[in-house]
Amino acid sequence: MKNLILVLLMMAVLGVSLVSAAETVWVKSRSYELSLSSSDNGPSSFYYARGLDTRNPWILLCKNVEECVRNVNLKEGENTLQIKIVDAEGVSDIYSKQISVDSKRPVITKTLPVKGFMSKGLVDFNVAFTEENPKSVILHYGNNIEGFKETSLVLSSCTSEGSKYSCMKQVDLSAFDGKEVAYWFAVEDEAGNIAGSQSASAKVSYLSVDATDPIIEDYSYSLVGRSLNIAFEITESNFKKVSYKDDADRVPRFRNLCSHLVTGRCTASIVLPRGEHSISFEVEDKAGNVVQADPWDEVIS
Repeated sequence: MKNLILVLLMMAVLGVSLVSAAETVWVKSRSYELSLSSSDNGPSSFYYARGLDTRNPWILLCKNVEECVRNVNLKEGENTLQIKIVDAEGVSDIYSKQISVDSKRPVITKTLPVKGFMSKGLVDFNVAFTEENPKSVILHYGNNIEGFKETSLVLSSCTSEGSKYSCMKQVDLSAFDGKEVAYWFAVEDEAGNIAGSQSASAKVSYLSVDATDPIIEDYSYSLVGRSLNIAFEITESNFKKVSYKDDADRVPRFRNLCSHLVTGRCTASIVLPRGEHSISFEVEDKAGNVVQADPWDEVIS
């Protein structure tokens, strides 16, 4: 048969794809529209069969027409169709087509960081999702002031168990210092189904960015007997705590000194045993930024 044109037109619920007979395609819908035509000198008859088994029956689509448009129903997953076109002289051509149907959207089961998390700049974004045929994972982040950005995750770097995936992407958010950032993930499968977007279905989370260390404006230490009086003047909008560590302790570790500031000041006293002491101080904000003050070294007799 000369100049035979075969066009398969797959119409899914959310879009239309035009492909040649040589391609393997993914579609979203089980309803698959065949649009077939022949450019020979007379009308043709059009048939299809399921699978490659020659014993499968040929099902008539259209008889003695130049163009044929019919819907066929496919099963979820892989499908093989054979198309046969018989011209007026009884000459036939047969084409086979592999079609994969994936009508289900990916399901995002978990994202991190959680809502309200405060970052100091470099953030590990995590997403867990379920999908048999993932194609891409994209992280969207930003705000209405600085704008929104997106970055792709490498699927081969994700961990997977069957259809369950877990992926991580590290992003530097220091450009958003002092601002709130919204983020969400979009997961797309091979058929074009998408979970997560700038819509009501997206799991949008918000976090605050604080990439600036606390500022110790001034500090003083004074020893009265065995009591060490400590005063810090601190500038930090997201203050968390002031801690100290005495190397003379049997198990030296940082202990809480102040958990809040009064007009920007932390004042406290600690009673020390006799002997040699070397005490370190650090100021930490809620994002995890830490700055240290000069240590206090003294012998109490």
